[in-house]
Amino acid sequence: MIIIADSGSTKTNWTIISNKKEADGRHMMDAIRTQGLNPFFTSREGLIEAYEAVKGVCQNMEPGYDSKDIRVYFYGAGMDSDEAFERIRKPLLEVFPGAYTDIQSDLLASCRATCGDEPGMVAIFGTGSNSCLYDGKKMVANVTALGNALDCDEGSGNAIGRKLIYGYLRHRMPKELAEEFHKEYPLTQDDFLTGVYNKPNPNRFMASFAPFAVHRQGNEWIKNMLHDVYGLFFREQIAYYENAPKVLHATGSIAYYCKPTIEKVAEEYGYKMGVVIADPMEGLIQYHIEQNFKD
Repeated sequence: MIIIADSGSTKTNWTIISNKKEADGRHMMDAIRTQGLNPFFTSREGLIEAYEAVKGVCQNMEPGYDSKDIRVYFYGAGMDSDEAFERIRKPLLEVFPGAYTDIQSDLLASCRATCGDEPGMVAIFGTGSNSCLYDGKKMVANVTALGNALDCDEGSGNAIGRKLIYGYLRHRMPKELAEEFHKEYPLTQDDFLTGVYNKPNPNRFMASFAPFAVHRQGNEWIKNMLHDVYGLFFREQIAYYENAPKVLHATGSIAYYCKPTIEKVAEEYGYKMGVVIADPMEGLIQYHIEQNFKD
């Protein structure tokens, strides 16, 4: 049995794959969603609660299963140190004693979902952004993701939201568009500034405005703003990879819904877009079935 987890800041998507097959030859599968699991912000009790929920699904699929026969592939943000790995792994092994565990970053999840075991250049465009070069097994180069505090989430929902807030508050946004923005988000200047400077997770706050731009990509001001956002991404991240392929694969909701804009900007910088998917889980399922079931 295989368990795949794709964990973000607010939710974790789990897929459980049995080695047993349906009548049509496909492997039996089930899925469950739990809270987002962060190695440094989720309590041990919170981790155990999520793992126990997954255990219940496993028991329903294969009553009497042996946890030593389970392979767990966990992908999440912040998985960049041995300490982070162990914070996720130790309670996992309490719930699934003897299971094989592979704890990796969300960026490697994107690599495996889009490239499989082929080399490539991969990016994530979600609330934040990140990118790397992948050799078919591991990441071999990565422009450091400095995040929101240093204004380094190029191409992300956070970056788009920041541009919208700036354009609205500084009256750079055309009047008609600004009226639409205010109708959709009836906030005062103090509300915006409090969300950015005084509340937890300002990156999520700013990213929450990105759908406004995503749904209005035909608007000239929005079109130019998105062009600037993705131009900066190619200049600040992709341009620094030496001997990089000229095809960029990407995952994340922003990548998926802004694909036409990203494709246009990529072409201007001499690149093409390859596989672009909103959710890496489908690609991860295919990758891990191929890796674990050779029939």
